[in-house]
Amino acid sequence: MDDYREFQGSANLDQLKVRKASNSASPEDETILMILDLGGLNLEKLIEQGVSTDMKIIRERQYDLNDAARTLTNDVAGRWGQAPYRIQFLCDGQKFFTEIEETKKDIGMIPLEEQSKGFRWFFSFDLRFMHDSGGTFANCVLLLDEPGVHLHPGGQEDLLKRLDAYAVENTLIYTTHLPFLVDLREPGELAESGRIAGSTHVPRGMLEFRADPTSPYHQEGFQPERRIILHCATGGRSALAAAALKDMGYTNVAHLDGGLKAWVATGRPVEFATAPAK
Repeated sequence: MDDYREFQGSANLDQLKVRKASNSASPEDETILMILDLGGLNLEKLIEQGVSTDMKIIRERQYDLNDAARTLTNDVAGRWGQAPYRIQFLCDGQKFFTEIEETKKDIGMIPLEEQSKGFRWFFSFDLRFMHDSGGTFANCVLLLDEPGVHLHPGGQEDLLKRLDAYAVENTLIYTTHLPFLVDLREPGELAESGRIAGSTHVPRGMLEFRADPTSPYHQEGFQPERRIILHCATGGRSALAAAALKDMGYTNVAHLDGGLKAWVATGRPVEFATAPAK
């Protein structure tokens, strides 16, 4: 899946119908048709409702859109761990819109096309497979080359969880060099200085336990062939930790030179679980 397969959120419905009937639907058109299908919406009915001046039919149309959005929101709940979200479908005449709201942020609905590239990729990937497998997520063969290259570390972890879920009932073959960003600092340091969004917290003293596949404390995400990037406050602990992982057989390990201090000094953002103390 690449850019050309990212889902589009808006379309002119009557024009979409014409292109579909003439077998000239574009890849973008196909993604709109998938969204309608997954939500249980009927293209012909939406078009007919869109030309009506009857208030009852207009209300029925919005009820249909609300029900479809609620169904699809429930179907995908929990898959994007970065931020819970809600889907909304809107129609204005023959114009159809898909909007997304991050429910923990007070920013309202934002068009799908204006969401982050990583979110759009994940959303498209998940809905396409849901559609192509008929909602069963079973009996498919998936061949994926470098999935999720636009995702930050937290999104990559969500993707790996989805791939693990897909692999239960399907044949899954994929190549990936997605990095796994590991924060080696102590909890108090995270509370005081914040953390890089999407990073995974593993205190330095627990690293070998988390990275050892035979350990009862092994953590999902640690794979000997996977690209792993370690960081601490200034780079000392992460440099030694990278050497330790290499001694354990990890073949693609690096560390953030200068640590979080260098990250912040270049103007890059950090996030706090709670507001930092003043």
